[in-house]
Amino acid sequence: MKYVISVLVLFLLAGGCTKIDYVGEEYGPVQKVDVYYSADDIERPYRTIGYISGSSGSWLRTTKGIVSKIVARGKEVGADAVIFGPPSRTYDMAISSDDEGRVSSHKTSSKNVSAVFIQYE
Repeated sequence: MKYVISVLVLFLLAGGCTKIDYVGEEYGPVQKVDVYYSADDIERPYRTIGYISGSSGSWLRTTKGIVSKIVARGKEVGADAVIFGPPSRTYDMAISSDDEGRVSSHKTSSKNVSAVFIQYE
């Protein structure tokens, strides 16, 4: 029984991690990053410096937590602003069987947020 509880706690903790993937250029860190939800709201010329996505594999995390990590990464890479896309959710199903033929299934979901980092010209 202790083994089952330990595995369950480990699974919940691991599933609660936020994963951030960034592809793009990096410059010196900045103190402030402007936040936009539509490129139409930006009233000055800019160039794209990179693309970022974040996901959280547990109900314990919110999209707000992913957004804050993306903004923090934007500061690290020297972005002047971040343009967020709409959030999404991904569902996965795992089916397994044991040596005695018993079948079990496990459904997981992750919250996803993507964005673009820009620098003003």
